[in-house]
Amino acid sequence: MTEPGGEVLAAVEPPLPPLQHNPRAAGIFSLIPRDVGRSLLDITNRLDYPQLKEDVPATFGNLQPLEREVAATDGNHYIVRMRPYRTGEDVIAGAVMTFFDISRRRAAEDVARALASDQEFLLQLGDILRPQSDPMQVLALGCRLLGERLAVPQLAFARIQSGRYAVLPGHAAGVPALHGEGEVEALGQQALACWRAGETAVEVDLSRASAGGLAELAGGRGALLATACRKGEQWLGFFLACQAAAREWSATDITLFSEAVARIGVEFERARSQAALCASETRLRDLLRGIAKVCWEADASGKDGEAWLAAIHPDDRARALAMWREAVRTGGSREAEVRLEDAGGGWSRASVLANPLLDEQGNVRKWTGCIIDIDERMLAPSGSI
Repeated sequence: MTEPGGEVLAAVEPPLPPLQHNPRAAGIFSLIPRDVGRSLLDITNRLDYPQLKEDVPATFGNLQPLEREVAATDGNHYIVRMRPYRTGEDVIAGAVMTFFDISRRRAAEDVARALASDQEFLLQLGDILRPQSDPMQVLALGCRLLGERLAVPQLAFARIQSGRYAVLPGHAAGVPALHGEGEVEALGQQALACWRAGETAVEVDLSRASAGGLAELAGGRGALLATACRKGEQWLGFFLACQAAAREWSATDITLFSEAVARIGVEFERARSQAALCASETRLRDLLRGIAKVCWEADASGKDGEAWLAAIHPDDRARALAMWREAVRTGGSREAEVRLEDAGGGWSRASVLANPLLDEQGNVRKWTGCIIDIDERMLAPSGSI
């Protein structure tokens, strides 16, 4: 909605009637009583309106109304409607300028645009981080992108373990990187209370904040935002963004920071879990290769050409293959006892094992299989073991 912001009868040049205005217009044009009778174009105003000198005489000259949106130096916004002014004798004597204050509407539009832009950034952030497999790369990249978006030179994550925190490498633009470690309780009761309530700790001027805690970690001056990442009731760590100058954080700044670090934290934990799983798989694979006669891997569908069947006694192949396909169908581990051909041409008792490797959502990423000797070498007759 718009609100009337003032009205001015603009006399451009004599012998037009003297300049007239209502009280609200005086605040826009810095009008005082002795200005009555002066040309509007000679009077100082608070508008960012470079076209004013052309618009007033143009409206007076062509007798056509005009509307324009303009900003004021105090941050307000107006719609200016300008129309020719006719006297009682039907003489065009100047132009009437009416101002409608649209500041609240403009502010709401600016907030809506900022929120839409922030949502687009969050989607892009997830798309960029999701393919990354190195957890430290996820952290460094996420902190840099968010730091640049918020225009803060320092942004980092501190991991929490056993009641202590340790700051990990993060974003630092032209300044030393954040670093430090210590007891979580030493971060200050104000910050901890915010985190327990699921809120972001906000400081706009650290020179007025309590000494120690987060303020000390941030360098003791400037401004900061800090929020905790948790899994259930467990605190995994916290993200800290800070700068050397005081800053009045906007509501959109705080919301963006809170939502973005939550996404970075999720992707960091995903990459950590994935890296730990890969390391575990590597150790398992090395172990199996040390004790198994045959090892192989297959994709999530279980297809690998089934070349491993060649080492199994012909009478046992159908049973082994059925076991493998049942494992793939159900997504669970399976085992079948078979006879395995050895280098001397005989047959040994063995087990075929099928094991799924899962991703963080519990879906099968791929399959591993192996054949392990479980008995002494036996003679080679066909038939039952």
